[in-house]
Amino acid sequence: LTRYRLAASLHRGDESTLLSLAQMIELKVPYTRGHCERVAEYAGLMVAGLKLEQTQQNWIRQGAWLHDCGKIGVPEAILNYQGPLNSYEFDIVKNHPIWGAAVAQQARFPATVINIIRHHHERWDGTGYPLGLAQKQIPLEARIVAVADTYDALISDRPYRPQMNRNRALGIIESLRGAQLDPFLTDLFLERIKRQ
Repeated sequence: LTRYRLAASLHRGDESTLLSLAQMIELKVPYTRGHCERVAEYAGLMVAGLKLEQTQQNWIRQGAWLHDCGKIGVPEAILNYQGPLNSYEFDIVKNHPIWGAAVAQQARFPATVINIIRHHHERWDGTGYPLGLAQKQIPLEARIVAVADTYDALISDRPYRPQMNRNRALGIIESLRGAQLDPFLTDLFLERIKRQ
């Protein structure tokens, strides 16, 4: 019922409604407050360096806002757990891209938005989830949001660790280049974020 209501809200929503909905989902996990907006902002840095049509840029922004919408199906006790998750709990968390993509499909979102939600935890080296896609099998829009999402996770407090400073986070992003993250997009992100 919750997923149906979410899909109905998404289907009739304009951008302000979509952002409000993403922020509402963040209330479930206090440490993520503002995460969806920051991920969209960081994704926008990369998008500005690519020659994408305005419609595609808008969809990437919307997908960045909604990338974690499937977390509405993950129990708060797991999302806010103060330590490493066991394999059962992590398997539940790993369902959130699938659950979120199903909701976005029901709401008839464009493929770009659905791809971001479903594939933002895939890894360049093929060890990510939910499908274990590698390199350019992962849709470009999901690779963009993966870089932005990873960076924001590093510079934000999490239940299992405190936030990192900017320089350390940038160093980790660079170290993930070609393993977790698309090398070209990582370079583009680092070049643009260092100008700020």
